[in-house]
Amino acid sequence: PRTLTRVWCLYEMMEAMQMNIPVYVALGHADATTLESLILDSDERKRLLQMFAAIKTQDAEATWEQDRVMVFKWIEEALGANCFEKMDELVRDGMRKWLLKMMVALAQKGLGEDDTDLLGAIGLLSDEVGDFDQALKCHTRELSLKIERHGHDHPVVATTQVLRI
Repeated sequence: PRTLTRVWCLYEMMEAMQMNIPVYVALGHADATTLESLILDSDERKRLLQMFAAIKTQDAEATWEQDRVMVFKWIEEALGANCFEKMDELVRDGMRKWLLKMMVALAQKGLGEDDTDLLGAIGLLSDEVGDFDQALKCHTRELSLKIERHGHDHPVVATTQVLRI
């Protein structure tokens, strides 16, 4: 999204996160539908996370160069040494948490046939952002569904057990 390339947007995200204000991304109906499709496709979901991982504040743009310089100064004042690396991590963390909320909301709507894939992805991302209770619940539910569908001795169940240890 263009928002992640604009210095003012990144700065405002940083400010919100430093004040523990949740970050929300407003989406129209068509964009929300597209996001749901991306979330349900494991390759596209990985691509979204890779896009968040590629955020580079130092490459961010502004309409006016003096705005860019001013905001960069504010970032340096707020975050100190290694400010751009810290800023990139703050924004990545905020976007991962937002994506996680979207994934959970989609799972709560009711899942289709590939619900175990989404539950596993929610569990992994929950673990990554430090929500270990949610990670455990998702992985436990994922494993239960796979056992229910395939039986204890199925390779899918064994693979899940090994991957989630």
